Amino acid sequence: MIGTRRGSISGRIRLWLPVVAGLLSLPRVATPQDKPPAPRLYVGPARLTGIRGTIELVAGASPSVRLDIALRNADAKPETLQIGFRGGPATQVSLGARDTARIALAPVAQRSGSPTGTQSANLDLALEVNGLPVAGGIDTVDVRIVLPLGVPALIRSSLPVTRETSGERVSYRLVRSGGHLTMLNLVYTTGPVTLSIDKRVQPAVIDRPGPVTVTLTIRNLGNVVARGIRLDDSYDPRDFSGQGADFQLVAGKENDRRLVWSRSLDALASGASINVTYVLTALLPVESTSLSAVTASINGQLVGVSNKVWLTGKGR
Repeated sequence: MIGTRRGSISGRIRLWLPVVAGLLSLPRVATPQDKPPAPRLYVGPARLTGIRGTIELVAGASPSVRLDIALRNADAKPETLQIGFRGGPATQVSLGARDTARIALAPVAQRSGSPTGTQSANLDLALEVNGLPVAGGIDTVDVRIVLPLGVPALIRSSLPVTRETSGERVSYRLVRSGGHLTMLNLVYTTGPVTLSIDKRVQPAVIDRPGPVTVTLTIRNLGNVVARGIRLDDSYDPRDFSGQGADFQLVAGKENDRRLVWSRSLDALASGASINVTYVLTALLPVESTSLSAVTASINGQLVGVSNKVWLTGKGR
């Protein structure tokens, strides 16, 4: 009896050991302390009150940039800090109690493309204080963008800008209040052709499946006839379908599929404009999304980019 009892106990121990081992090897439950740390930001007493200046685009060279940064110390004691654009050198600034200062800074600027054709300028306008992004926004931003002589318009700007027509050279203004700045990409061409493209969608609110009409108004701002223009647009095939030779489904990387619309225009005279229309089919309500911009190219060179169209929801 005693031997049997001992065997029973040892058997139970052997049965419990895998269970205990399993419990010990369970994955550890994440705690709030395990969460990745929040991005560090500068929240000191110094505030960016303004950015003013000029970005001058140059054919075949990096842009010429001069920006003045205005600062204010909101604290009742002096503050010394390092300020600079992201990726660039920093400048030391000493501010007295409740003091203001203005310093000149230039962002990191790069240019690419053909000196006699389409070019792209990239400027990182994100400011850092003491090596950290600034928590508060910039009170006012007013930056003038000047095009090279003879260039009639920007092809594309990654940040919203307003075109100005006064003066010998065409310019734009980047104006903001209370926000942050980031990378600014500017595309322009010193070639003879620049196209402006306005994209419109009807109906403006796609709240049910059905036909959608896209109208493109294209104007040749250049000084010569634009020949062999290729227009390209694309959509999510889960939202839209298209019929006819102008449409095709294109598969990209990682299961990325696009419905691509393309059309060629033989010629467009200098100063002339033309309307191009095509029809899509919405497969379901499409809202709270941005439709891509139309691009125009000649011999592979980008010469025009349209606006994007934001589709709101019903009743918004």
